[in-house]
Amino acid sequence: MSNKWITRILLVCTVCLIILGGIFKSAAKNQQGVTMYTGAMINGKYNVATSGTIGGNAEKYEILNTNGTLFFLLAGVTGIACVVTFIARKKK
Repeated sequence: MSNKWITRILLVCTVCLIILGGIFKSAAKNQQGVTMYTGAMINGKYNVATSGTIGGNAEKYEILNTNGTLFFLLAGVTGIACVVTFIARKKK
């Protein structure tokens, strides 16, 4: 296979991995939930008694966030390889 095709394949892989990383990170944000606070107003100030998260799934969030980071890392590696092969092809 020629260097031209290898560069193109690496570029396509890089773009696909960036898209997958973005999808996984946005899905992780959806699993994070909404933070809520309960408390009372005393002398015009809101004093927080308890806080928590409603509708959050910490296990799914952690998995999706980790996988999104992994896809971004792989995209960086393939992007660097794509640039290296492009430069090597231009020097020949």
